[in-house]
Amino acid sequence: MFAKDKKCDKDDYILTYQDKEGDWLIAGDIPWH
Repeated sequence: MFAKDKKCDKDDYILTYQDKEGDWLIAGDIPWH
């Protein structure tokens, strides 16, 4: 599923998700109201 490479650093990736409205958010962000 995911490739593992010694050259990659864990800081090179950001976990994102798509909410019900179709907006992409960074995991851990608080949605704007």
